[in-house]
Formats: sequence, C-alpha cells, structure tokens
Amino acid sequence: MRKEKIKTKLLNSLIVFVSVILVMSIPGCSSKLPDVREEISTPAAQSDVIVPDTTGQSIDDATNNLQQQGFEVSVDKEFSDSIKNGEVISQSPSGGSLLQEGGNVTLVVSQGILEVFAENSSTRTIMIYIVGSDLETNAGLATGDLIEILESDFNQDFLNVLVCTGGASVWNNDVIPNDKNMIYEIIGNGMLPVRASPAQNMGDSKTLADFLSFCYKNYSSDYYDLILWNHGSGPMMGFGYDEIFNDILSLEDIIDAMKHSPFSRGNKLGFVGFDACLMSSIEVAYAFYEYAEYLIASQEIIPGWGWDYAFLGNLEQKMSTAEIAVEIIDTYFDFSE
Repeated sequence: MRKEKIKTKLLNSLIVFVSVILVMSIPGCSSKLPDVREEISTPAAQSDVIVPDTTGQSIDDATNNLQQQGFEVSVDKEFSDSIKNGEVISQSPSGGSLLQEGGNVTLVVSQGILEVFAENSSTRTIMIYIVGSDLETNAGLATGDLIEILESDFNQDFLNVLVCTGGASVWNNDVIPNDKNMIYEIIGNGMLPVRASPAQNMGDSKTLADFLSFCYKNYSSDYYDLILWNHGSGPMMGFGYDEIFNDILSLEDIIDAMKHSPFSRGNKLGFVGFDACLMSSIEVAYAFYEYAEYLIASQEIIPGWGWDYAFLGNLEQKMSTAEIAVEIIDTYFDFSE
C-alpha cells in the first residue's frame, strides 16, 4: 500500500514536469518569466549643479543665492583686515565647481578687523568723596590731603581726579566755601569748580549717588574708582560723619547710593577705597561685591593724615586696577614709616 502511494506521487511530479516542458515548447508561448525587477521604479539620480561664486557678497545675499540653487549653507567666521564685516571671504567648494543638488556649501564670513587695544589706551576717573567733619574743622586734615593731590603732578592725559566736598563747619583754606557742597576737577595745580549747590547732607545716600552720577555723565572713562574720605566706624556704624547735618552714611545707605548710581547692574567700579578707619571687613566687602572689583581699606585705626595722595603721581596709563591698589598701599606704608 505504501509503495502504491510513492508511485502515485512520483507520477504526479513527472506529469507536472512534462507539462512545463510542453508549454515551453509550444510555438507562440513565451518562455520568458516575468522580471520583477522591471516593475520596481528606481529614483532618478540627482544632477550636479554649478556652485555660484558668492565671495564679496553679504551673508544674507550669499545664503539666498545658494539656497535658490538647492544647496545647504553653513557658516564659519574669521577676522579680516580687508573684507568688511558680514561679507563672504571665501567658500568651499569654490564658485564654478560642480556639486550635487542638496550638497553643502561652507561660507567663511568676515568679522571685520580684530581690534587689539594697547595696554596704555585706557583712561580713568578717580572720584574722591571728602566729608570734612571735625577732621577738617579742627585740624585741616582734608586741606592737607587736597594739597597732596595738587602736588602729586599726576598725568592728566589719561587720569581725571574729581573731589566732592562738604560736611565741615569750617574749611581751612581760601578755596572751599563753608556753606556749599562743591565738586572740583583737579587741573594742574589748581581746583576748578564744576558744580556748586547749597549745603547738602553728606550722610545722605542721595548726595553720594548724585556725585557718582555727575562724574559718570560728564567724564567719559574706561575705568572709574571711588575714594571715601573721613571717619570710619566699621560695618555697624558706617562711614562719614557730617557735622553740619549730624548724620553718617550707614552701610545700608552706602549700598542704596550704589544701587542708584551708574555703577550697578554689572558696570562696576575698578576699586572702592576707604581713607578711613575700621572699614575692612567681610560685611563691607560683601556690600560692594556687586559694585566694585577691589576694596582697599584698613581693619585698624589709621593715622589722622590718612593716605598719601602722592600715589596719584606714580600711576601709569598701562597699570591695572590691581597694580594701582598695590601702589596706594605701598605709598601709604612708605609715608607712614
């Protein structure tokens, strides 16, 4: 029985094979099997396109021209002495080359001339806020320091020195009036009055802020520094006793003055210096961290004569703020010895 089934399967296979042979042999019948590959569509090859030359064009025009031709655009930048800022210096591939549509063209665009400022190109304005108090009334110590400033023979080609005076009942010189607040520009060996106002409270934050704003508005400089001259009582009591108005600038007042001055929101002073006792502390440093790069102050009581303003004559245009701070301290110690 099993042999019969095997014979039947072999016979059926043979019949199918013979049938295929017969069909292939009959005239008019195609022996070609369908080619499936002919029915599959292949995408057309992308054609090469001539790359336009965009050198010398603005970056906007160059980008538009290349994109209209079907190219992608990337941009690198570099400084150039001869090509204007924003214009194409070169491109890759270069103009006239063949590039497949959709290919990338890299533009090198000028950033203009690299401006390298010489070290000695900076200008500086030093603002000195002198609250005369009993130091001037009784001992003429503010007048003594003003004489030092006048005799320092500082270089006026790059340095402005401006002085605000007030807060003393009596000034021991023939220049500063007792009943007014004054701002002076130091010119040569003289004091040029540039603003006068009725007596104002030197212990008021607004008076200090107005002085800073006046200097910033009228004396354009690369750097500004502030020196505060008078008694210092540390972070608890503050600075600057005005004997006319019986007032003092607390640390909160000083912060308020700085907030309302041009030297806030990142526009910092180079240094703030206290020609005063007891003003070097963490609290004072923290109060100024938003408003000045450096703090120059003493933890201890300092002599009545204070700083030696001869340091102004030692300043050079190329000096950094840190170097100026060192000069102030060195000059002070040399004078005190």
